[in-house]
Amino acid sequence: YDASLVLYVPVWKRDGVVFPSDDAYGRLATVTGALWTPSGRSFDGIDDYITTPDASGLDGMSQLTLEAWVKVTSSGARGVLGKHWSGTDGCYFLVFPNATTLQFTTINSTPTRVDYSVSHTTPHTAFHHIVGVYNGSTMTLYDNCVPFASPASQSGTIQNNTRGLAIGATDTTGTQPFAGLIGEVRIYSRALTASEVQRNYQLTKWRYR
Repeated sequence: YDASLVLYVPVWKRDGVVFPSDDAYGRLATVTGALWTPSGRSFDGIDDYITTPDASGLDGMSQLTLEAWVKVTSSGARGVLGKHWSGTDGCYFLVFPNATTLQFTTINSTPTRVDYSVSHTTPHTAFHHIVGVYNGSTMTLYDNCVPFASPASQSGTIQNNTRGLAIGATDTTGTQPFAGLIGEVRIYSRALTASEVQRNYQLTKWRYR
């Protein structure tokens, strides 16, 4: 196991309502509503999400990578994953705030919040491999292992908070509920390189064709 892989949830693999993550830490994931399919969990865009409890390894990092396979089936504010509440009370999240934008947000210990938004129209018929990388000085977004231009500036460690982590929303109350399929989610406590992002994409894309 890679110790920096602080959360790995292959939701296509688990069909129960409570199951452990597949990383070295075995964090319990609890499902609210999201239905199992062979390609991942199906989220209704209303009140479906998955949560894991707060843990020291999920915040306070000097670097961070958020990664997910997703297929959006209905536009709107659609959270992919997050450890957040509102404003600067949070750590990070990935979200499609509208039909034409993808956003990666980090909040440092100051707290300073940086929203890195890029133009992104997601076809409703296709899976996308979405990755947000924070290396301690910049934030970069990848779509199917291709980086978007002009990364955003950020610095410092990710803020700590006591909230759990949500998949299919930006927080554990189901804010910005996801509509569509989420196949798997990974969180690393380090910045993946471009070649590592490509490796993960190549190793997993067969499942989401």
